[in-house]
This record gives sequence, C-alpha cells and structure tokens, in this order.
Amino acid sequence: MDRPLPAPARASSAPWRERLRALPVFPADLPPFDPDAAPDDPLELAATWLSAAIDAGLLQPHAATWSTVDADAAPSSRTLILKDLTPEGFWFATPSDSPMGVDLAANPHLAAHLYWRELGRQVRVTGVAEPGPAEVSRADWLARSEAARAEADPDTWTAYLLRPSAIEYFAASASRSHLRLRYRLVDGAWIRERLAA
Repeated sequence: MDRPLPAPARASSAPWRERLRALPVFPADLPPFDPDAAPDDPLELAATWLSAAIDAGLLQPHAATWSTVDADAAPSSRTLILKDLTPEGFWFATPSDSPMGVDLAANPHLAAHLYWRELGRQVRVTGVAEPGPAEVSRADWLARSEAARAEADPDTWTAYLLRPSAIEYFAASASRSHLRLRYRLVDGAWIRERLAA
C-alpha cells in the first residue's frame, strides 16, 4: 500500500524584509583584521587573504565573480576561477569569442569580487583587463582537463590580466561594525583609505 506524500512545508507569511533581516549573518569567531597594519601593496594583502581562505579549507576559495559591460553599457556577471595572482594583478581565462571576451573587446573595464563567507571577508577589484601573452594562454589551455580542452578552442582560449586601479577589502564583524579598506592607484602609487562600514 502506498504511503501518502508528506504535506509540503508552509511558506512563512512574514514579509521578506523581516525574514531576511532575522537570518544569521556572520559567526562570532571571525579572523581579526587591522587596517592600520595592512601592507602598502594591496596585491600583497590579496595574497595573504587568498592563502588564508585556502588554508581554511574553503570550497572554491579561488572562485570570483567577474562583471563586464558590453558595447551598449549593459552589465553582465559570471563566476570564473582566479587562475593566477601576480604583482601585475589578477588572472582569469575565457575564450575571446565568449560573451565575456566580446564584452572585454568592446570595453576592457572590469570588476571582480572574491567572497569568503566563512571568514567574513571579501575583496572588490576594479580596473582594466588585457589579453596576456599567447604562451600564457596556451599553457593555461594545456593545463585544463582533457574533457575541458575538448570543449574549448585553443585558438580563442585567452588568459586575461585584470590590472587593478582600485581594490577594496572588507572584513566583517558579528556586530556588523565592519571594516573596509580601499586602495586606489593615483599617479602610479597606491593610496590607502579607511571607509565607513
């Protein structure tokens, strides 16, 4: 004899604003961050935070959201893996004829966002993207799995470098007294400034 299916859970009748506001956000044991002790080079801090996320065993600590604007100024975002972090900036890869590649050809301005919720940390990057050397793109394509290579054209596979003009670091607090530190590139030098939470 078939058993009756359980009744579906009833949706809360509370307004979304109340339901969302009541959700827990950050744990109490977040890693500390002292903006006054941050290095002069923002890419050094990016490496430190990325290493902390990897060492914490977070799932996909190198996943980033990348946002472009097309020729008609329509924004678009997608999640791609950060491929490298060098003194020049942040690297990712995509086919040059993909929607992202087409966007970058029309408008190279790009934003990236890394978010490690378990650590209460996020990094926002804005700047200009440029194709890297052909040998870097080729090496990245060859490093992909056989199945992934079968789905990508080596002739269009392109490693891009996001050269940052601004990087903002956000460190959450369980009390929501968050810390924000922004670096801006001004006349070839990085300027640091604390921002309101």
